[in-house]
Amino acid sequence: MSDDQSISSKEATLLATASDLYRAGKLEDSRKSCKKVVSINPENSDANHLLGIIYFSEGRPDIAEKHLRRAAHSAPLDATIHCNLGLVLASQGNIDESVAEYNSALELSLIHISEPTRRRLESRWGA
Repeated sequence: MSDDQSISSKEATLLATASDLYRAGKLEDSRKSCKKVVSINPENSDANHLLGIIYFSEGRPDIAEKHLRRAAHSAPLDATIHCNLGLVLASQGNIDESVAEYNSALELSLIHISEPTRRRLESRWGA
């Protein structure tokens, strides 16, 4: 097994643990597990995304923003990350950037919608 595979396996294990801990409401332990992932791979979008969610829920939007921006940079096609970043930015009064992130999330979400549904949405909302 190469070092890359063992790192990937370690990241996956730590991320699974972090997710389980988050769902159990153990935010501090989940954060610690995510930080271990980020120490291995600073660009891990899942770990940065979860860190952003945790920090935001703890009332630390500045740190949440940093992690969500890193996650969005690493996974630019993930609509959920853009939506969560938009939420954090809005909470800080950064409305223009927030709207841009929500628009990115919407556009990315529309990619996965069937053509008839897309036409109905576009006719209704003028997209």
